[in-house]
Amino acid sequence: MATATLRPNEDIAIGWGVGATYTAIAEVVNQPSAGDGTIIACSKNDGGKEDIFGFGTVSGIDVCTQVVVWTYALRGSTEPPINHTFAIKLGSSWQATTSLNFGTSYAWKSYTFSDLSASQSDIDGLQIKFTPGTMTSSDETMSIDTVYAVITYSEIVSSILKVSGVAQASVSKVSSTALASIKAISGVSNVS
Repeated sequence: MATATLRPNEDIAIGWGVGATYTAIAEVVNQPSAGDGTIIACSKNDGGKEDIFGFGTVSGIDVCTQVVVWTYALRGSTEPPINHTFAIKLGSSWQATTSLNFGTSYAWKSYTFSDLSASQSDIDGLQIKFTPGTMTSSDETMSIDTVYAVITYSEIVSSILKVSGVAQASVSKVSSTALASIKAISGVSNVS
């Protein structure tokens, strides 16, 4: 199994601000390091509005079995937490929605989506959606500094070591011609 770290690389839907908001959360930093302080934030006026981000990808995926999303964020109120949520999209399907339960100081949280059977095209279309709950006062905010995803996947086999179970070393001549001088056998070139 292999792993790869993917970062936001586009805005799919901007509910909390204007412009290229993905650039605020795409810095190259992993937990436990702090983010750079450039954030996206939702406030009382953003309840129910979605921010959706597309991600970069990696090639050579046979099957992706797990996606772990890391988020460095905080909530701005000392009141009981508002039900802010996030979900991931693989291919055309949104996976289960998960609550964001952050404290009033920046902290890393991870959310694991496991037992997946995601294809290359599913990972090529990976998206993350953040949706704030209904907030009633101006100090009930959510600030997100950094987001990234770590995927676990098996790789596509890219080479064949044997043909029909015959090892190359067991053939020394073909029709009285030394093997080293043959350039192609039935469409196979560069035989050595």
